[in-house]
Parts: sequence; C-alpha cells; structure tokens
Amino acid sequence: MSAVNLAQFQEAAVRHIVHQLRDAKGSRRMLLADEVGLGKTIVAQGVIQAMLKRRRRPLTVIYLCS
Repeated sequence: MSAVNLAQFQEAAVRHIVHQLRDAKGSRRMLLADEVGLGKTIVAQGVIQAMLKRRRRPLTVIYLCS
C-alpha cells in the first residue's frame, strides 16, 4: 500500500483516531463521519496504514457504504 498524502486536518484526524484505538482503556471501535468531500476515505486509509505498522495480528476493518 502506498503512502497517502493527507491535508493537515486529515493528519490530525488520523492521529486522534489511532491514539484512541491504541489506548488500552479506549474503545476498539471508531466511527468516522464528516461532510461530503473532506476525505473520509483518505483518513480511513491513513488510519489503516498507521494501525498496520508494528502489528502482528490481522486487522479487521468493516467498511459500510450506502
């Protein structure tokens, strides 16, 4: 998977989501919702890439679309 070029607000979202998901006391689930055209798919790709780093177990991703 190639690196994703993120806007500054998207990078902040990725960092926040990854921090929450990696927190031992945090939730194992996250819902990403934003306005149309702000790059939810790009943010999700950034989160997946970040979560795969240093990971040895499989990563389950559920993608819902209308």
